Amino acid sequence: MSYIALIPRPTPLPGDVTGWLETFAESFTSTLPPAERPSYISEVRKALRPELCDAEGKWSADYVRLRFSANKESLTDQSRHFSLSPNKTNGLPGNWP
Repeated sequence: MSYIALIPRPTPLPGDVTGWLETFAESFTSTLPPAERPSYISEVRKALRPELCDAEGKWSADYVRLRFSANKESLTDQSRHFSLSPNKTNGLPGNWP
């Protein structure tokens, strides 16, 4: 990995965040009984308002782009290959930090 960056991309929503939540949070809300979903979405909307709604009442989604650059190692460079077995000191595969 030679470069990595998180790039904020606030994206204006065409309306209230409620529609966005109903569409994109379905994997979370589907576990709730149908009668409880509207109040849950209302609570989430209230919690998001300070961060995602401006003074004019316009909502935005706080998307973040991950940009990175990496190079594939040559097959002859054995010193940089990672093992898939967990490291005893940190639980991560091979010699990851």
